[in-house]
Amino acid sequence: MLSSKRGIRLATPNACGPGSRTLHPHKVFPAELPGCDPEPIAQVSETDLAQIREALQRPENAPFRAAVPIPTLLEKLEDWLVDDRQWQRGQAGHWHSLLADLAAAIDESSPALQAHFGVACPAAADEIKACRRLVKELGDSPPDISLRRRIERLGQEIRAALLQPAALRASWQDMVESSDAVEQRTLSRRFFALARFQGHAEKSLKSYLTAILSDDGDAVRHARGEEPQDTAVLDEAGATPNERLELTEQAVAELPREGELIVWLAYGLAPMHARSWPPRIDVGEKVTLFEAKWLGQVLAQSPLAHDLPPELGSEPLWFPGLLRTELEDESGQADSDKVPRVAVRVDLGHCLGGTSETRIVSSHADSFLG
Repeated sequence: MLSSKRGIRLATPNACGPGSRTLHPHKVFPAELPGCDPEPIAQVSETDLAQIREALQRPENAPFRAAVPIPTLLEKLEDWLVDDRQWQRGQAGHWHSLLADLAAAIDESSPALQAHFGVACPAAADEIKACRRLVKELGDSPPDISLRRRIERLGQEIRAALLQPAALRASWQDMVESSDAVEQRTLSRRFFALARFQGHAEKSLKSYLTAILSDDGDAVRHARGEEPQDTAVLDEAGATPNERLELTEQAVAELPREGELIVWLAYGLAPMHARSWPPRIDVGEKVTLFEAKWLGQVLAQSPLAHDLPPELGSEPLWFPGLLRTELEDESGQADSDKVPRVAVRVDLGHCLGGTSETRIVSSHADSFLG
């Protein structure tokens, strides 16, 4: 740990030489670089952890003036690059403006994240500047395919830098090291934007980090790598505030979960007219539509007697909730049996655990029903 009378210096790539920065005195992170001799650790208080938990729970309260997160601008740039209409018919000024926004977001990013970019993508700023100049020179001329490929390579380099676990760790460090509550919420919003970009499920990650900071026994033991305890009573782990903060740093550096993901959607007022029995329609290899009433009856009576998806081998607890509707009949009572519904199964394939929701939204799932 690198410390001084004014605070603690984070062990960034420049922490042992020029550019070392002094941070808020109660924030603690281990040094990782050779030649960085540890010194006494500053103490973290419960008040400090409470402020961090508040920022985690309310990142949406960050001021509007906060810069657009880098991942948001990068995804916009990538969308434009694959859209031939945007590339061939879009105005050069729009491209110049988007690249300028991306450059500003990187330049105005928090200190540790800036340091990460300086190591993982050192030429990004100069390359963005060069691409902006070339775009501006185009005017109304047809685009040059070589410039398009150059911008694509730039985007790939920035994406690779953002996907490194060290990037999320740096964003987390900047957030917890801030002593200003308003700034902390702003940095929390940026942290979760980057976490989603990396494939983390925001809700799960937020709950896990909050539980560690709150000294939840199960969460702390899991973060320590210990075996879970079979207890129905919520307990505290007895971890010090310093240990809890260090455990959260380890947690954000972990890779997001990945696997084969299936998403189920339910649509009300969607009568299904299948031409065969059972009432199901396959839309390609990844999307299947089921008449919800029939599917619910099968699951309640004899699920093993029908060729159902493997996750429905026995009636899952979440399925009745999926089919619940807020529509009401003439008496003012909800009557789900009178509402034609369709259950839609979408196979997302192998992907990161936090990408299912965004991928469904971005692909306009309503189009499945025509």
